Amino acid sequence: DFLAAHGDLADVVALGVTGSGREIVGSLASSALDPARVFVLNEIAAHAAGAVHWDPDVDTIFELGGQDAKYIRLEHGRVVDAAMNEACSAGTGSFIEEQGRCFEGVEHVRDMGRLALEADHAVSLGQHCSVFMAEVIEQAVSGGRSREAVLAGLHDSVVGNYLNRVKGARSVGNRVFCQGMPFASDALAAAVARRTGGVVVVPPDPGTIGALGIA
Repeated sequence: DFLAAHGDLADVVALGVTGSGREIVGSLASSALDPARVFVLNEIAAHAAGAVHWDPDVDTIFELGGQDAKYIRLEHGRVVDAAMNEACSAGTGSFIEEQGRCFEGVEHVRDMGRLALEADHAVSLGQHCSVFMAEVIEQAVSGGRSREAVLAGLHDSVVGNYLNRVKGARSVGNRVFCQGMPFASDALAAAVARRTGGVVVVPPDPGTIGALGIA
């Protein structure tokens, strides 16, 4: 269907697949196309290539996806260290969206980010998994804390989970590149800046960097 819809606009030279579903999608694509024109690449390499395309000086990548989170360390554009967190949803896009549903009028991570940036402080929510975070948020709201301050605290909690569970003891360089659709929320990048004290860069359309990388 994709080729039929776009074949008149461009010649499709090859098809690249990355992400957690890459093997099965690559297999299906190979059955529809010449297998020699289908390329399957792990997301660490794809995200690194996409980041370097936008910013050749990037040395650290924080990637928050919908279902997992990744840390990538680069030297001169090459991956020298990487880590993934697939066991816990805390610190991923699905986690942020799930907690955002606790608030009336919040329909997108951009809404959450806009409200969080209006806060003059952040409520400390700790680092909990998704099972318990909704209860912690409810307690904060029922205790009279403002929606904006609680949302600011949620962004801080997400970044704290990432730093402890994904990055761990690994180093953070001089330039942190933040990608993945959750970084459509500027408040998340602001939380990274507060936590790391480094220069934080968010690319245009941060949810497409892996696709850009494999392309």
